[in-house]
Amino acid sequence: MPTVEWNRLWSGDMLNHREGGRRGRHYGDQWGDPDVDQGLQSVRDRFLTPFVDASKTCLEIGPGGGRWTQYLLPAKHLYLVDLNPAMFAYIIERFGAPRNIDYIVTHGSDIPLVPHHSIDFAFTCGTFVHLDLELIGGYLASLRPLMKAGAHLSVQFSDKHKKASADETPASPITTLSAHRTSCVRLASRSSQSTRVPCPIQP
Repeated sequence: MPTVEWNRLWSGDMLNHREGGRRGRHYGDQWGDPDVDQGLQSVRDRFLTPFVDASKTCLEIGPGGGRWTQYLLPAKHLYLVDLNPAMFAYIIERFGAPRNIDYIVTHGSDIPLVPHHSIDFAFTCGTFVHLDLELIGGYLASLRPLMKAGAHLSVQFSDKHKKASADETPASPITTLSAHRTSCVRLASRSSQSTRVPCPIQP
């Protein structure tokens, strides 16, 4: 799986987009626009927007160019966590520096500066597919103390039909999620063969 250092290269990919080397109006559109793509609309409508309103404090891991961030903006407060600070500059330019956003730079899987028991909903899509299970587990360990009791977590990760992601494999994503005491509801997407998981965090 790609290393943390490999994932730092995404800032260069974003700059390539800004210079016209990537298709799409916004960075991230090259992987599908949730306002257009039916499969991504389903992710948005079932696993994101129902958990976001003006009373909620939310957190997104790997916002990139803001493809999913745009639907989290109505939150009371939003923490964006990314390995690449260049992504934050892009998001500020795209959305006009909303005052309800805090930008958190991670060094791999840490989530500093976010108060414990403050998050109602955490979301990540298109990020964990680039991480090995050790890093995914690290993020879950970092998230757990930040989440309120009964909070929700929506996670998308790699093809569950691959050997390392099969449910019966000791190192599977489902096993990793369960190890961090999440109660999982799963939906396999035929288009991407991935599993999206909204998980109420148990006290």
